[in-house]
Amino acid sequence: MQDNKYIILKYLRLSLEDGDSIESDSIANQRDLIDLHISAVFSDRDVEVIEIVDDGYSGTNFNRPGMKRLLVLAEMHLVQCIIVKDLSRFARDYIEVGRYTDKIFPEWRVRFIAVNDNYDSLDYQGVTCGVDVALKNLTNAMYSQDLSQKITSVKRMQQKRGECFAAYAIYGYMKSPEDRHKLIIDPEAAEVVRRIFDMRDTGLSYTEIAKQLNGEGVLSQSEYKVMLTKKKDWRRVGQAAIWNRSMICRILDDERYIGNMVSGLTKVKYVGGNSRKTAPEEYIIVQNTHEPIIDKEQFYRVRPKKLAEPRGKKREKVLLDGLLRCPGCNRIFEKYGSFPHAVKFRCYSLWVGVPNDNCCHETFNEQELNDIVIQAVKLELAKTAELIQIRKGMEDKEKAYGKRINAINKRISGLKQQKIDGYIKLTKNEISEEDFLNLKQKIENSIEECERELDSYKVNDLSAADEVTINLFEEFLNAETFNNEMLKCLIKTIYVYEDRRIEIKWNFKEKVV
Repeated sequence: MQDNKYIILKYLRLSLEDGDSIESDSIANQRDLIDLHISAVFSDRDVEVIEIVDDGYSGTNFNRPGMKRLLVLAEMHLVQCIIVKDLSRFARDYIEVGRYTDKIFPEWRVRFIAVNDNYDSLDYQGVTCGVDVALKNLTNAMYSQDLSQKITSVKRMQQKRGECFAAYAIYGYMKSPEDRHKLIIDPEAAEVVRRIFDMRDTGLSYTEIAKQLNGEGVLSQSEYKVMLTKKKDWRRVGQAAIWNRSMICRILDDERYIGNMVSGLTKVKYVGGNSRKTAPEEYIIVQNTHEPIIDKEQFYRVRPKKLAEPRGKKREKVLLDGLLRCPGCNRIFEKYGSFPHAVKFRCYSLWVGVPNDNCCHETFNEQELNDIVIQAVKLELAKTAELIQIRKGMEDKEKAYGKRINAINKRISGLKQQKIDGYIKLTKNEISEEDFLNLKQKIENSIEECERELDSYKVNDLSAADEVTINLFEEFLNAETFNNEMLKCLIKTIYVYEDRRIEIKWNFKEKVV
């Protein structure tokens, strides 16, 4: 991006419900419409255009990767204008749309244009967007809610009929070419499923089964899907998924392998909300909908036993839960051992039998790692407290110098006015050119003297890195204890090396201890 260019961000969105067949809402159509508008409205400006696309995401909430990037760019003032086809492409939540158009975007000094709705925020500077725009936002929200209810009803009917409407078939099956709502056996994957049940039947633990499959190089469920569909999950770029204990448990606990269709495992409470897991008693189970891979007798013999929920308080998370990773394979460290006093960590790849040459092969005591990390956090908190004092001192100096600085600035303004007055007198022949030049030189010398005095009162600001440190740690300055939630606010990842050195990747910088 160049500073002298006007940066325009065009945002395109298509939800799964829209479908590619609706030409008026297709990504290509949105792109062409917005490009035409840009060429017409901004023909006299030097512009740079950024395109962000959310393909297959609902507009009922802002939990979209493209939208998150858009808002970051806008808040950081890296774009001057955002253009969408219409308000519904931006979002269908009329309250949130109004909040962005009336408050947030004006505060960020970002121009917002919805082409088909004939909306341009330049036309509403200092006022709200108007009744017509508000009604359109409300209509979009009501349409989305109505559509969601209809889709939910249709899916519910399909579930009760035992139809499969998931995008992909469960591991071990494939979609029938004759009827996409029916499952047929995938011979290659089904053989792996049978092996898993047989291994469990012989008494192997879930982890031992995972180790054996990994050791033989058997593709895990997700990697097998990637091979079939040629679609790579961007969240796992550079890291292949491996078999693990939870995968084995899920397969052994899935009734679909005995020919029953199980649906309704998740539920969305309200339109635009996140899905949540439903209780097993809420599942919709239709028996004998497809050919079984496992016979019922073996299935119920090896199926994982449901453990009763422990009474009383749930066990608190280990302090470094989810933060420790292996620098070699980048996988999470697995915790094991007796709780709460003898917890240990080691590389997960080591745990399931697929370590690479660069993996950390050491085992670490929890308390040992806790002490190192807490010490590093305390050092940052101490540094933050010191930076806050430095910033306060700077602010106090600025206040102390304020009156003198204002007086100097007023004197500079007066001197500049004297120079203008002298020039006016010269044009009226009230003074000679020689007298004007002498006056001008004298005034400029005085201005330079004032500016030198201003420099002596200048207070240096904290660096951007120091400001980020304060923003991250200030909230926790008075913390007396540390917990997992607090550390996850501060730390992105902790890499643990075999020589017991750790590398902390803060949420804003890196630190090696």
